[in-house]
Amino acid sequence: MQSALAERVKELEEAISSVKTLQGLLPICCYCKKIRDDGNYWHRVESYITGHANVRFSMVSVPNAARSLKADLNL
Repeated sequence: MQSALAERVKELEEAISSVKTLQGLLPICCYCKKIRDDGNYWHRVESYITGHANVRFSMVSVPNAARSLKADLNL
């Protein structure tokens, strides 16, 4: 029973060490949408979050997004 308990504790410790979470406020540039890390370096949102959480991104195009962007930029 003790060896089973020790094995379970080991599994839980490994699981805890592999869990990544985002906590607190993320400083994001309102123009380029990059995130500043603790070392004062700026990263693309996708690469920052991928490096700090267990997520992957898939890129899609929102209908009429290009038209909206052109309007916002007065093109």
